[in-house]
Amino acid sequence: MKRPLPLLGRVLAALIVLSAALALGVGVLVGTSAGTTFLLQQAMRWLPSSAHFDSQTGTLAGGLTIRQLVWKDGSKGGSKDGSKDKTKDGTLDVRIDTVELRVSWLDLLDGALVVDRLRLSEVRVQHTPGPSPAARPTALPAPPLPIRLKDVRVGSISWRSGDSAPVEISAVRLAGRWVPAGVQLDAAELVTPAGRLSGNGRIDGDAPFALGGAVQLEWALDGLSAIRAGVQLGGTLAAPAMTVSVETPFQATVAVNVEPTGRYAATGPFDVDLQALNDAWP
Repeated sequence: MKRPLPLLGRVLAALIVLSAALALGVGVLVGTSAGTTFLLQQAMRWLPSSAHFDSQTGTLAGGLTIRQLVWKDGSKGGSKDGSKDKTKDGTLDVRIDTVELRVSWLDLLDGALVVDRLRLSEVRVQHTPGPSPAARPTALPAPPLPIRLKDVRVGSISWRSGDSAPVEISAVRLAGRWVPAGVQLDAAELVTPAGRLSGNGRIDGDAPFALGGAVQLEWALDGLSAIRAGVQLGGTLAAPAMTVSVETPFQATVAVNVEPTGRYAATGPFDVDLQALNDAWP
């Protein structure tokens, strides 16, 4: 006659079966195309703004591609697609041709979401200003868990605000981290028809949003060699402080310190100290 399992043994057996069932369910959701489609559709429904996509291939576990992603911010409380809804601060209409995403899911065990690869092919942004300026935030949105972006690349970005001419960016590369304490860009590169910008930086998550970092710019003028500039950032978002160093085509370097008080100091082949007329940040 077989002896029944002790109470502890039964509990452990039940936990093992429950864990196996849960792992199987999670595997079906993130490891199959049908499960991935279901999770994406649920995510779109729970977003505070209107979002939808035409199609997707792949899985969340092995790599995902989303085509024709449309996201409309500011449509909450209005029509379902947000096309006629206006909020106090305005609306954003974002359209992305292709999104490629690969996530390291094992890093979730360490309490972090690590995005190994994120590719956005062509991004078009239309901003419609609202009847009043946006309220000044007191904190950046905090992610539910730390997010690390290892390799993000954007093919092109076209940004238009209202009826103004669009701002065209031909390529973007970046790597960084988004944590409750703020946003850190470990490396970033941005290419426009006028030149190239690269560097790193950080912004604190809470007001007054302390800044830090370094930026390098390079652009060319007709008939002249390239002009290079370096910018050291400090201060806060409302009162930034910068040290700008410019290499001119005339073999001269000019450094300019800009402080929130409105005071400018330049050194190079000449020395000058200028006081802003209103003694305040312009």
